[in-house]
Formats: sequence, C-alpha cells, structure tokens
Amino acid sequence: MRTRRRRNYMTLHSDISDESRESLAKAYNEIYQDAIDREAGRKFERMSERYKDGMWERILLRLRLFSRPVTGGTFLDYGCKFGHLTPILMERGAKNVISVDVDDEYLSDGAKFIGEKYNSTYFKSDDCYLDIESNSVDFILVNEVISHINPSLVENFYSECSRVLKEGGEIVISDGNNYSHLKTRMDLIDWYSLWDGGHSKEFGESNYEKKRFVTLRRAFKERKLDQEKLEYYAHNTAGLHGDRLIETVRRALDEGVFIERPHRPGIPPIHPNYGVAMERAFYPLQVEMSLRTYGLDTVQLIGAGAPRPIAGEHERGKTKNFVIRGVKLPESIEALQEYAKTDTTKVDE
Repeated sequence: MRTRRRRNYMTLHSDISDESRESLAKAYNEIYQDAIDREAGRKFERMSERYKDGMWERILLRLRLFSRPVTGGTFLDYGCKFGHLTPILMERGAKNVISVDVDDEYLSDGAKFIGEKYNSTYFKSDDCYLDIESNSVDFILVNEVISHINPSLVENFYSECSRVLKEGGEIVISDGNNYSHLKTRMDLIDWYSLWDGGHSKEFGESNYEKKRFVTLRRAFKERKLDQEKLEYYAHNTAGLHGDRLIETVRRALDEGVFIERPHRPGIPPIHPNYGVAMERAFYPLQVEMSLRTYGLDTVQLIGAGAPRPIAGEHERGKTKNFVIRGVKLPESIEALQEYAKTDTTKVDE
C-alpha cells in the first residue's frame, strides 16, 4: 500500500450533528479503503485519502452558499473531478446527484468507486454541452472550475447551466481568481507568462510551450522536423489546441500559410491537448451580467462561514475569491422583461 503524508483539516463549522459527522467520516474511510483494495488510479487514491483525513468538512461549507437546503433536490456537481462531494450531498438529503467533468479518468474512477455506491450519475461535458434534460436540476455548484473553461466556451457554459435549471433553481459559482482583487490581478499577469513559456512552481520546466513542442513532434513525426523548426512553431502557436493546433502547423508546412501567435502577457495559457484554460480570472460583475442575460437573477456573496451579499461595489475585490449565486427566473417574455426593468446594473443611460 502506498503511504502519503497525512494532512490535518480543522472542523470549520458546527452546523452538522455528531451523528452525521461520524457517518461521513465512515463513508470516506470506506471509499479510501475500497480504492486501496480494488487498486484505483493514483489520483483517485490521493483524493480519497484527503477526504478521509477530513477535507470533506471544508468542502461542506460550500453548501452554505445556496439560499436553502439541498434536501429533496437534484444536485449537479459541475467539474466534479471524481465526485467526492456526493456522500455529503446524500447525507444532506439530496434526492439525485449528477457529476459532470471533461476528464475520462475522473469520470471512470468516480463512477466505479462512488457512483456505484451512491447510485449517482456521471456525464462527460463536451464543449460545455450537458446531456441533461431541460428544467430538471435544482442546484448547480461550480467550484474552482470556471477559470479552467476555454474562453470560447464560457457563454455556452452559462447557457447550458441556465437551460437545465428549474425555475427557482440556483447556481453557485465560486472561484479563486477574482480580477477585481489587485494582488490576484498582479500575480496572474506574471504567472501567465511563466506557465506558458517559463519556469514555475506548478510546472517546473514543463510549460505549455514545451507541451506544444511535444505534441507537434509526435503529430509530425514522419516529417522529421528539426529542433529549431519545432521550437518556432511551438513558440508561435500559443492558445491553439487539439485539431486546430495540428491543422495550423500542417497548413504552414503544406501551403506556406502561417500567422505567428506568441503568448501575450496577461492572457491565460490554454492547454494544447485539452483546451482548458489555466486560472483565467474574472471580474465578479462580468460573471453576474453574463448570467443575467441567460435568465438568472444574481448576487455576489462574501464570507465563507456566514455568506452575505456584498455591501457595495467596494467589496467586489475585497478577497481573491469570488462567489456568485444565480436564481433561475421564469422562462417567459413577460417575466424577463419585468426583471429587465428592475436590473440595477447600469451600463448606459
């Protein structure tokens, strides 16, 4: 059995009974032991160990961000990884849990070790589309996920989340990349360039430019491109990924058509294989306004232990984290027009 250094997670709240705490501790111990016994992937085992050691108590705080209990509702965990939130949701009375991610390993191991145990459902999201019925979900949690969605797909993400929510259903978007927070803004501008083409604590020397180099070398192996040419194309294809990355270089080789796209300072890097963004930052108001255009009434919350609406614009950048809660409005022209009259966000007079 592999061993890892044990982490300590403090009990951060008291709104859970001793009986529930014991039940959840037992559940996460069983998941971890099952992962060992049935030789789960290393990523699943490591995550399960963290939950066994008490990480679930911190994650439980996220449920406070909703305006009402999840009891009896259908809960969508968007960007679920393996779906370790499921035991908490079931203990809190959720009727159904839907776990969504883009990673095949997350979904496979999650369904095997958690989905089968709790009868929860797993779906893969392609280009942020959800294979879920419209108006069928009561709650959506998007925790530390929106900053990894490819910028070209964010509007589709908003639209699909709005589509699957029931009238009155709630979405909570929580993320640690608040562009209204000055230090976060300054740090990310620096880190983006390191992540794409420099040395960082996250990647070491294995930055995204080097990943593009490896991808292109593999894709054009039969062409036997020299080191200098591969480095040139890897440097000048920042932001491209998947088939577009390969096709762009193919056109350069076959047709002599190539536009240089080196990484630009302040732009979040895009993974060349998966297309996910690396810690893209958002202005909280930007997220609110987008959600409103898809029929949700929104508010920015502050405070993890006892969340409350922000007191004014001066609190939007108070912390590096931001939380937006949206409530689905009735899907009628009359209701949306009535809401439009009361929307206090004034861009133009």
